[in-house]
Amino acid sequence: MVDLIPALRAFARTFCRVPDDADDLVQETLTKGLANIDKFELGTRMKSWLFTIMRNSYYTRIKAADREKPGLLDCASAIPITEATQEWSVQSKEVANAIQRLPEHQREVLM
Repeated sequence: MVDLIPALRAFARTFCRVPDDADDLVQETLTKGLANIDKFELGTRMKSWLFTIMRNSYYTRIKAADREKPGLLDCASAIPITEATQEWSVQSKEVANAIQRLPEHQREVLM
């Protein structure tokens, strides 16, 4: 497996443009390969087997990332911590002043 690390890194770069992400994918592939070495069939190529593990690991990551995208309601920054009471106060005064400047017959329609 150690001899295959350069080939695994090159293959990982086809999936991940960021070198650290590619190295993480290589590490994950080697970990899964070692954990499942008993499933490796003699007579098959180790390189192909590890490439398959890597490809499947990458696709699993992509699917998980799509599921974990936060929605607008999940983002804490999208929800104001407190209401903007000062802003509402200023706006309501501006609206009241604008209504007072209207002619009488137009004010009656609004009220």
